[in-house]
Amino acid sequence: CSTAPTLILLEDDDFSVAQLELQSRVYENVLSPRLWRLVTRILHYSSLSHLMRSLPFLTACLGHLVLHTTLFGMERSDYSKRWVEMDVPAMVDEVVVSLFIPSMQQLDSGLAHCAALCTLRLAHACPNASWIPQACLLVIFVLVDATVSCNVLNEKMATLSAL
Repeated sequence: CSTAPTLILLEDDDFSVAQLELQSRVYENVLSPRLWRLVTRILHYSSLSHLMRSLPFLTACLGHLVLHTTLFGMERSDYSKRWVEMDVPAMVDEVVVSLFIPSMQQLDSGLAHCAALCTLRLAHACPNASWIPQACLLVIFVLVDATVSCNVLNEKMATLSAL
């Protein structure tokens, strides 16, 4: 008759594996679904000022998820339990294609400038995404238009430094 292993036998000497497991479960089960709900809610905003305030926060969250979900350092051979990958790049693609690109196509709005800066940040986090050429072309149009419309040299320098 075999007995169940005790907690002492199951205790792992390497605490980093348990920490990585907990971190991956939080990212998979908490952050990603809540961020999807946030993206859905933001896509339905009708107020431009609310959208302009929420885009930098959304961009920071997506950039953090992109950079940190791929840096767990856990291989299937090292991590024997269930392995689930979040589809964060698909979430970023959805946000850029359905929110940032249409916002940048309205060249005369402050929302276009905000979306352009957020797109640059996500392009840095996802350098191989399929939307990069189209989005970066729109970013250039928006920021050049913002530079031309600036009358003060300090404002032009700030816009050019973003490029």
